[in-house]
Amino acid sequence: KKTAPLYLNHYRNRSPAPVRMNGLLTGLAILWVTNAAVTGRHQGTVERYPELPARLARPERNMRQKRIVWISSVSLHPRCSSALHYLDQYEIALISWNETQSWVFDPHLLCHVPQKEDLDAEVQERLKRLEKRGAKLIFRRLSFIDRLTEKLEGERFKDLDVECVAGTFARFEIPQVLTGGDILRRHDRRYVLYTDNDVIWWRKVSMNEFMASIPSRKFSVAYTGQIAKEEGPINTGVILMNVQKLQKDMPAMLDFMFNAFQLSSALDQGVMNRFYDENAGRVEWSVKWNYRMFWDGREPVAIVHYWAIKPSEALDCWIKKRSLTDCPAIEQGLIPNQLQEDYQQHALEIAETQDHQLSFMKQVMLKYKKYQELQNAI
Repeated sequence: KKTAPLYLNHYRNRSPAPVRMNGLLTGLAILWVTNAAVTGRHQGTVERYPELPARLARPERNMRQKRIVWISSVSLHPRCSSALHYLDQYEIALISWNETQSWVFDPHLLCHVPQKEDLDAEVQERLKRLEKRGAKLIFRRLSFIDRLTEKLEGERFKDLDVECVAGTFARFEIPQVLTGGDILRRHDRRYVLYTDNDVIWWRKVSMNEFMASIPSRKFSVAYTGQIAKEEGPINTGVILMNVQKLQKDMPAMLDFMFNAFQLSSALDQGVMNRFYDENAGRVEWSVKWNYRMFWDGREPVAIVHYWAIKPSEALDCWIKKRSLTDCPAIEQGLIPNQLQEDYQQHALEIAETQDHQLSFMKQVMLKYKKYQELQNAI
């Protein structure tokens, strides 16, 4: 008989904590766990509706207007040494969401979990922090993990552990996860905002602004350029999802991934781009939703995504010296090894060309450090 890992029992036994918001006590739901959460079946989606930070004021919005699901994904498998780093980045994203008061977006974190192993104690503690900051945690196994393992092994792709990259492939299951439970009953059913973990909200975004940004023509996904603003939809680090249409596309996309695409060339982003190269459904979205810190900041930036170069002491060193020679390596994220150096060097060249004083990059670094201080204050 299969038994649930200990961390699922930990969440099952937790009591809901009431929170005072503007003088009103709000009862919170208790996490409901099923055995299917371990087996990866669709019915096993696990949800928890934790307390919002006590300092969070009531959002200024029309209470009849349902919020937008803002969802990210991560693998929590014990073999993934980067799990804590991704959770750390996601916590900073949550802090920026709260500080900018972008509360029309409701944060959810889709967590790929191990089949049998328990989660590391430090990971469990970090999950508690994320809940306290307002995140709703969804635990499940990637439903196609066995097929993904077979695919990567067949391509002799040994650089990545399938249990770890499952966290990024989990975005393919978002329509199924959300429509299979009752999450969308409490939110706008039409659209979902997906982001990678390494983002910050730059300023307050209202529901009116978000809805005004929805493309006028039919689409399944909308996203932006990667290295240049005008290059068209390439980077899937921030995606506007049309839930119903994307759900209809998913069977064909997964069939394409497993039968007609070489995963080792570009992973999940490559799958989505190549699929929509051949099929209708992808449109370009405003760059303000997936902005780069190496751009000039002239647009009304909403979300900054740290792609190719990430805030660090190494980046501080480059800003001061304008050279990588005497500085540590700047973190680049999950970019294929053969492409990392070219992309990062190109990004730094763009920064100096578009904004020689690096004014916007310096502003991003200041905000990031501010949010780090708030993170460490707990």
